[in-house]
Amino acid sequence: MKAIKAEGGITFVQDATAKFDCMPRSAIAAGVVDFVLPPQRIAQELAALARHPMFSPPTEQRFDDSPAMGKILETVRRRAGVDFRLYKQATIHRRLARRMAVQRTETLADYLDLLRSDPAETDALFDDLLIKVTEFFRDAPVF
Repeated sequence: MKAIKAEGGITFVQDATAKFDCMPRSAIAAGVVDFVLPPQRIAQELAALARHPMFSPPTEQRFDDSPAMGKILETVRRRAGVDFRLYKQATIHRRLARRMAVQRTETLADYLDLLRSDPAETDALFDDLLIKVTEFFRDAPVF
């Protein structure tokens, strides 16, 4: 599940309806789960994600033309103290598209409104934007 998240994937686990719940509980405890749902809702959510506008090309053009893009990065900078403006734009776009899909927001303006009203989502975006190859530096027990 960590590898899926590291590559920008969206993760699902079965809820309490799972006959054997060790694996879902472990994934949830690891903080790498986006959705905890019963099997039928997982199928419905996958179908909805496939139709989400952020997964239809060209994502980069939609982001570059939006004045909300800079405001989103500024919101993260104010909350987390990290300025992502000089990060690789394609990476930022992919990770932002992922968060927008998980949160079911279709425009950058809608996502910006969500960030402004939900500090936990700003933290989640910050975590997704961090370059995964350096994650071991932020994992104190491993480092």
